[in-house]
Parts: sequence; C-alpha cells; structure tokens
Amino acid sequence: MNSAKQLDCIVVGYNETPFEAYENMLSNYGVDSEAYRDLKFSFVDTGEKKLTYPALLSHAYNLSRRNGHSNDNGNGDVFKSGDIPNLAAMYLTNFLRQHGFVVKHINLFQDEKEKFISYLAQNPLCVALTTTFYVLNFPVNEMVQFIRQYNPEVKIVVGGPLIANHIRNNSPEALTAILEDIGADIYVTDTQGELTLSKITACLKSGGKLDEIPNIIISEQGKMRRTQTVPESNSLDENYIDWLTFPEENLGATIQTRTARSCAFKCSFCNYPERAGALTLASIETLEKEFDSIRSLGNVKNLVFIVVEHKGTAFGGVTGANWVEDQRLNP
Repeated sequence: MNSAKQLDCIVVGYNETPFEAYENMLSNYGVDSEAYRDLKFSFVDTGEKKLTYPALLSHAYNLSRRNGHSNDNGNGDVFKSGDIPNLAAMYLTNFLRQHGFVVKHINLFQDEKEKFISYLAQNPLCVALTTTFYVLNFPVNEMVQFIRQYNPEVKIVVGGPLIANHIRNNSPEALTAILEDIGADIYVTDTQGELTLSKITACLKSGGKLDEIPNIIISEQGKMRRTQTVPESNSLDENYIDWLTFPEENLGATIQTRTARSCAFKCSFCNYPERAGALTLASIETLEKEFDSIRSLGNVKNLVFIVVEHKGTAFGGVTGANWVEDQRLNP
C-alpha cells in the first residue's frame, strides 16, 4: 500500500489569504494598479465591509438562518472559494502517481493546515506549490514560511503561471530578486511543467544532480542558476485524471475537468496562448475514460468544464453535454 511507503511529494492547491489583509496589501499599489483592478472583479463593497462573492453568499445564508426557523445562529463562512478539488493539484498528483511516486495533496491551504503538518512530518522529498490564481508572491510567501516552520529540510518547488509571468515580465536581475523574495528551492520554468516536476522528484529520490534537469531555476547558497530549456509537450490523452485513484478522499459533489490546453485564438488582451503554446485537445475517447471514472465515484452531481473555443465550437462543453445526455455520467 502507498501509505506504508516513503512520501515523495506533497502537491498544494489554492491558498486564499484572508481577504481583508490581501485587499489592504493590494491597495498599497494603488486602486488603478493592474493587481487591484483585477481584484475589484472579485468582491462587493457593501458600504460596511468588502466581501468576496463566497463571503457574500455566506452572509446572505447566515442572515436567512437567523431570520428563519432554524435554531442555528448562522455564523461563519458556509461557502468557501475553491472548495472543490483543485484541478492543478489533482492533475499533478495524478501525473506523479502514474510515474510511480507516492504523493499526497492539499486542496485548500488555509483549511487543511493540520493535515499539511502531518504530511510534512513524514519527511517528503519535496513540496510542489501551484500558482494558478496568483498575481503576487504573497500567497506563496505564506506557504513557504509555513513549510519552513514545520520541515526546514524539505525541498520546495514552485511553478505555474506566477513564475511564468515573472520570467516573461522581468529582467534577469529583477527576476532574481523576485524569486529570492519567494524563498523556494527550485522554480519550474516550463509553462506545463509536470514532467519537470516528475524529474525533480526522481532526482531527489535517487540523489542525482538537479543541474541535469532542464527547465528549472535552482536557488542554492544565495545564488540562482538556470538549466537549459527543453519545452515540454505532455499528452492530454496519456495523462487524463483517473479519479478512482483518490479512494481516500471525499471529493464532494462537484468536480472540474479540462478538455484542452491553450486556445485557438490570440486575443490582444490575453497572454494565455503565448504561455500555453499550440492548442491541444483531448480525444473523445480520453474524455469518456475520465467521465467513467467520475461516474464510478458515485456521488458527483456537478461537472465543471474548462473549455476552449475551437472553430466556433466550445469543444469541451459540447462533448460533455452530449455525454451527460447519453446517460453516461448520471445513473
């Protein structure tokens, strides 16, 4: 059983920092800054307090509980942002497991700290931090400090959009300062990066040389060194998520899935196609396999498709809708 083996890697999903502190920090950059303008789409100013949309829903729900027939006082956050399986964390965990590693994942950092501490106590080889939703280092800084507190020796690996954006937008000198601020040990530079993470884990397991792994920046003894660039091209058909490989998890009623990587268009306001490379689609057969594994979980009621427009058709949406209509997802 995997539970009896050495833990190789912990993959961490989303860190939603306390909103009031995060909003105050971003406001210091100015309300017209890119980061704050992006944040303004994520909250409502009620006059008394600024609430994220999940917090607003929780507030309305709690009011209805207090004013209704329930004996519940109706306090606390009933709804949480990202309170479904984090797709990046689940995909990386699945990918590493397919490559023979023992991997655990943390879905929501703020809510699973005790679990995280118990995993760190098992002395894993590395911790991989995803950065899908971050525009600043702050959420990553918090997690790095937390990891260092409970396991100073474990290697911390950071990749994803935050690192890709830093690399694209900054000079080498500025990039070095930014990565030093994060404080991790290894940074993945490829925009996909799952194969690189697998190689990092294998290298740490065998005691090999990190400098032989492409697509990374190594922070060591106060210096940064970057290895050669070898673009990844990971097959969506070979690496779909088999949700049945998470038997120990209560994944809940809602699951996300992706049907493609990148986008067919190149809108001037969006850098996603530049970061993600050429459009790649999962085959219908692959989607069928993943949907079958989701259906076999037995308790999934909602399936969220991350879709792309391809020749005028929302490929994932159409395929998924047809699948559900075909009674394959629902009993």
